[in-house]
Amino acid sequence: TKDLLEHISSALRTGSLMLACVDVAIQLAFFALLRSSEYCVNPLDRSGAFDRESTLLDGDIMLVCRGALLPWDAVPVADHELVTEVVISIKKSKTDQGRQGVTRGVDRCPNAAVCPVEATLRFVALRLARGVDFDESMPFMRWGTEHTQHLRRAAVSSQLKSGAEAMGQPTSDYATHSLRIGGATALLHAGATPDQVRRFGRWKSDCWQQYTWNTRGMLAGLSALIARSSYTLEQSTADFLAHRRAAGRPVNQTAATRAPAASPSADDVM
Repeated sequence: TKDLLEHISSALRTGSLMLACVDVAIQLAFFALLRSSEYCVNPLDRSGAFDRESTLLDGDIMLVCRGALLPWDAVPVADHELVTEVVISIKKSKTDQGRQGVTRGVDRCPNAAVCPVEATLRFVALRLARGVDFDESMPFMRWGTEHTQHLRRAAVSSQLKSGAEAMGQPTSDYATHSLRIGGATALLHAGATPDQVRRFGRWKSDCWQQYTWNTRGMLAGLSALIARSSYTLEQSTADFLAHRRAAGRPVNQTAATRAPAASPSADDVM
C-alpha cells in the first residue's frame, strides 16, 4: 500500500547512492507496475554478465523536459525541476512474446510524499555527482562500475520486508511482486477501471489490447492517480477480514493481525 511505500522511501533517503537506487527501483515498480525482471539486473553467471535485451539500461530511461523527450544525461541537473515525466522502455518481458517492446511513462506527482519522477531525478543527480556516468550499454540500476554494484532482486525484497516489519506487518507477505500488485490495487481504489489497470500492467488476460492502447497520451496521469490513493494498511486489514468472513472462513487472532495488501482479482494479477 502507498503508506508502506512512503515509509520505505523515507527511510532510504540518506544520501547513499545504493539506497537511492533501491528507492527509485521500488517507486518505478510500484507506479509503472513493473516486474522485478524488468528493472533488476539478473546475472547470467558468476562474472556478473547480464542479458542486455532484458535489462533496463541507461538508454532505456528518458525524461520529458520542456515538452521534449530526452535521454536522462541530456537534461542538466539544474533543469530537473522542469521534468514532468519519466519514460521507461521495456524491451522484453514474459508477456511480450513477439519481443515488440513497450514504453511506460510515470508522471510527476505534485505535493505527494512519494513521486517516481523525483526519485529518478534524485538517483540520477547522485549518480552524476559520484562519477557513475551515463552508459547506454550498462544497467540503469547501478551505483558503481563493478557487477556487484548492480541492483539485484534480493536487495529490493530485503527493503520491502524491513519496511513491513517496521510497520508491524508479516514479512512473509512481501516480496518484489508486492510492488506490482500494490500499484494495481492503489490504481483501482483511486478510481481507475479494471481495464485501465490490466492494460497499464500488461497482464496476460486481454494482453493483445496493450498494442492498441499504449500511447503515452492515453496513459498520462495514471501515476499521479496512484499518488492520490488513500488506501491504507488499516483498510487492507478490513478488506482481508471481510473477504474471510464472506468466504465462510474463521477469523482468528492470527488472521486479524495479518494485513496483506489487498489485490485485484486473480485474472488481473497473474
